[in-house]
Amino acid sequence: MLLRPFKGIIEPNRLQVPTGKLRINRRHPLGYGLQVCWVPGATFQELTGQAPSFTPIDSSSIISMTREGPGLLNGSGTVSFAAPSQKDMTEWSVYWRGYQFGALSGFASLIVCSYDNIGSSPFAAWGIISNSGGTIWEIGGNGYDSPGNAQIANPGNGFYSIGGRSKPSVGGSIFLNGVFQNSGTGPGTTGTATSQLSFGSTNVITCIALMWNRQLSDSEFALLEQDPYGFLNPDTFDLPVVPSDFRYGDDVLDAGIDLDAVALANKIVICSQRPFTYTEAVTTFNIGAKSMGIGGCFTASTATSDGSGVQVSSVAVSNGSVTTSGTPTYWAVVDDANTRMVARGRLTGGTAVVSGNTWSLTSFAIVSPGILLP
Repeated sequence: MLLRPFKGIIEPNRLQVPTGKLRINRRHPLGYGLQVCWVPGATFQELTGQAPSFTPIDSSSIISMTREGPGLLNGSGTVSFAAPSQKDMTEWSVYWRGYQFGALSGFASLIVCSYDNIGSSPFAAWGIISNSGGTIWEIGGNGYDSPGNAQIANPGNGFYSIGGRSKPSVGGSIFLNGVFQNSGTGPGTTGTATSQLSFGSTNVITCIALMWNRQLSDSEFALLEQDPYGFLNPDTFDLPVVPSDFRYGDDVLDAGIDLDAVALANKIVICSQRPFTYTEAVTTFNIGAKSMGIGGCFTASTATSDGSGVQVSSVAVSNGSVTTSGTPTYWAVVDDANTRMVARGRLTGGTAVVSGNTWSLTSFAIVSPGILLP
């Protein structure tokens, strides 16, 4: 399961704010051109492994809860991020999703690029901004209350999303809950070397704030509404093991199960199909691995409770590497020095993993009438 539900949250998983270690899926349509992504507890740098690191300047903001999970409750106004890398953008799209619980102040913003960091006119270079009365949301720039901005009435208290796009030669468009509402001729203006990104305002809780260096299509804004967090993958995939389902490798069985069969194992791998040989486990069907060191795959063995054999428990894996995207269906333990597959077993759940991320595996047990490990 991709997202773990919060207690008391009523929305389905695809509408729940993801938590834990996350990574942007650049193969997802919405991952293309994504320049800014803020979700609770994670910065853009943590999500991508790349600068810039968007750290909130407003220290009075706190994490609060909404029906979709945690969000940022702004303290005194907006939360700002240094964003000099955005000053040369010639087209853009933005998306904000969250909860409004009170009247907006004038000149509020949901996600906006300021002209500079000292409040020079036109203040807002571009983004989702409100009019001076806090009653209208606008897409555009060149200041607030611009007659060329695409506008809609503020939806008022409740959970909603606002999206927008703009380009100098085209103008801007504004979307409410994934549906096109209005267009305008105001293209916004480029920022400066000291431009800052800001999101949120008083009386709103931000669940996610996004910005792209391209114009999203109508269908992409609709996709955002249907699955707003779908382009985020967990950085670590938990792979459930089928209990008591294992088989020793053929070469181990042929040689006879002995101390070396498990004591010399050095790696635990995950495979897209059932491996029958060492080569299939480490190459043909391999999509990830965790090197444990010789003798590091299993803990000391113990006699089974009924005295019928010996039980050996594996060491749990917490940060195995995913080398090929796919859906793991089997685990395998291998002995690289002797090119043999020691054992294999089934996984359940059908959780797809993404190359470059990590996976975890709970401890599993194999039983044999063999010799106890020291």
